[in-house]
Amino acid sequence: MRVLIGVALATLLCAQQADAAPKKTRSAASHSAHHAAATRKPGNPEPAGVLTGKFRCELGRRVRVRSAKGSVNSILLNWKGREYRLEAVQSASGADRYEGGAESGLVWIVIPSKAILLDAKLGRPLANECRRG
Repeated sequence: MRVLIGVALATLLCAQQADAAPKKTRSAASHSAHHAAATRKPGNPEPAGVLTGKFRCELGRRVRVRSAKGSVNSILLNWKGREYRLEAVQSASGADRYEGGAESGLVWIVIPSKAILLDAKLGRPLANECRRG
């Protein structure tokens, strides 16, 4: 188990370092283009490209994500009873990446099959193998 966590952490830290260079917030046009192919489903207020909802993670950890009203570049992430606003940033890997800035140090990375919540200050995962549901 420790080996798997170590390998996962090393992989994510390498990806995080690769993503560190182009740390520009997505412009509204860029973000809209990213989600241009996504269409809204009837009765679904969220764009299809934004993965929101409740996530169940390893070790019984839970994360809730919802869109921030008034911003296509932000999400509201609920972790351990507190809500954090995270901003979309470009990632070299193509994964959806949101950062909470220096204050919270939180980083939420979403790939199609799962997500991970990182503590960038400490350089370690907080919630791994997060899946919607």
